[in-house]
Amino acid sequence: MTTTNQPSTEFNYSGVEVDLLKKQLAEETKEKYALYKRVKELTEELEVYKNKSPELSLNSGPNQIQREKT
Repeated sequence: MTTTNQPSTEFNYSGVEVDLLKKQLAEETKEKYALYKRVKELTEELEVYKNKSPELSLNSGPNQIQREKT
C-alpha cells in the first residue's frame, strides 16, 4: 500500500479527489439552477401565449368540445 502526504477522509478520498468532487458538485449545482431558471422563463413565456391565444387556454381543445356536447 502506498502512502501519500495528503490527508484522507473516512472514505479514503485524498485531498485532491475531494477538491475535484467539490468542483464537480459546484458545476452540477450551477447547471441545475441554470436549467431551473430556463424552465421558469419558458413557463412564463407559455403563460403569455396562453393569455394571447384562446386556442392555448384551458377552455379550448378536447375538454371544451366535450363540455359543449353535454
